[in-house]
Amino acid sequence: SLSITGNLTIETWVKFESIGSEGYVGLVSKGTNDVVRRSYLFAQQANAGDDKLSLFVSADGETSEILQVTWNPSTATWYHVAVTWTAATSTAKFYVDGSQQGADQVGVVTSIRNSDIGLELGGDNFGVNMLDGQLDDVRIWNVIRTGTEINNNKSIELVGNESGLAAYWPFETDLGGAGVVTEDDFTIIF
Repeated sequence: SLSITGNLTIETWVKFESIGSEGYVGLVSKGTNDVVRRSYLFAQQANAGDDKLSLFVSADGETSEILQVTWNPSTATWYHVAVTWTAATSTAKFYVDGSQQGADQVGVVTSIRNSDIGLELGGDNFGVNMLDGQLDDVRIWNVIRTGTEINNNKSIELVGNESGLAAYWPFETDLGGAGVVTEDDFTIIF
């Protein structure tokens, strides 16, 4: 269900403990630096106070197109961030707390490579650029969610079988309080 090659929406709540002055941190990633294994990456990119929300998409698995808007988050604050990507027009829209940030971002890539690499949350599958913070309520859709749908549902727990929902991790179960979170068949150890 995560082998999305067309329309894409990614949503998550994020709280940064620290934000670097340069580079990016992956929020949701399906790709790696290995040849022909890149698909998509939703990230926060630090650039000395001119920070960005970024979406990297790759059609061939080797090169990535970067679409981004300015966003300067603070630490210790929860934000709901989302991106939609329309394949036919190569258009990305970025949202923070339900409001679109900047103008529509238009590229040239019109499909995403179906990489065999796994999905990583809080990183970029490169082994670097790890999130120093927390993610909650990660949602990946194989449809375009409207700004109204994103805003109206950002604080509502989903049932899990909504139309177009490819993956959903609400992270509501902590087994033993030892940093092992399990939801359905998905486990994250941190």
